[in-house]
Amino acid sequence: MKKAIHIAAVLLIVALLIDQPAHAQGTLYVSNFGPGIDGGYALGNNLWLAQGFETGPDAGGYVLNSVQLDMASATGNPSGFTLSIYSAGLNGSPSADLGILSGSANPSSSGVYTYTTSGLMLAPSTDYFIVATSATPTTQGYYMWVEDLFGAGYSSVDEWLILSVAGSSNGSAWTGLRAWGFETAIYATDVPEPSTWILCLLGSGLAFYFHKHKQRLTEV
Repeated sequence: MKKAIHIAAVLLIVALLIDQPAHAQGTLYVSNFGPGIDGGYALGNNLWLAQGFETGPDAGGYVLNSVQLDMASATGNPSGFTLSIYSAGLNGSPSADLGILSGSANPSSSGVYTYTTSGLMLAPSTDYFIVATSATPTTQGYYMWVEDLFGAGYSSVDEWLILSVAGSSNGSAWTGLRAWGFETAIYATDVPEPSTWILCLLGSGLAFYFHKHKQRLTEV
């Protein structure tokens, strides 16, 4: 039995390696970057901001590669900027923290900043939130996430959507904000389901092993 499990594991690893998607750097699935700066929304540890999005219907789900934010110039002396991915609760607000993204902890100059993940899996047709905060209160200074007031640069692939935005004073009680969205671009890689021929190969290998094993038992 141990040998059978070993054979199955080897075949499965080979199958997964063969069936990896070619676009490992990710596809730009959705973006609402506008043609120019429309103004920014302040954030700090007493004002968390969240941008909702919905993944596409690919049955295998997606690996989140990176998120890009369009930031305006910061005011004062903020520090400790963090960006996380949250699941969406039943009330449509951020719920559980799924992981912090890697990137600049001080996006104080205006421009586009990229934040990456180590392979966070996203389920198909599911709502999530990109949550931004910092280590300092807005009275000390604040970062500015550019608002998408007019939606002039909105683009989407495979039915991905940028949804509503929310704000919170402490990261737990969330309320809606009067903003059209924060300028965001999301890169991900689809995870294809195992090809039919690979599953057949796996099944055939196990069937062959058990057939040989049964023959040896009969001969004994």
